[in-house]
Amino acid sequence: MALHLYKYDSDLPAECFAVDIGRETLYLTANRKSDGVIDVSINHGYEPGSRAYKRECQLFAMREKGIRQAAATAIAELEAAKAVQ
Repeated sequence: MALHLYKYDSDLPAECFAVDIGRETLYLTANRKSDGVIDVSINHGYEPGSRAYKRECQLFAMREKGIRQAAATAIAELEAAKAVQ
């Protein structure tokens, strides 16, 4: 199942995305580093060590490859849109 990162609020910086995994939504930051590698991290809204925080980490770990692929696609789309402007 392919994942799709999307902009959930137009007022947030370009690198902020969301991805739906089942009934859960992860809020992410995705950047292309200078070496071309895509770096993706969770924007946790929970206290470290809490049950919800651990659940987000587990979801990310279970779907990390798909999330990274979706992030690469989302970043490429942003870069293409910037190039057109």
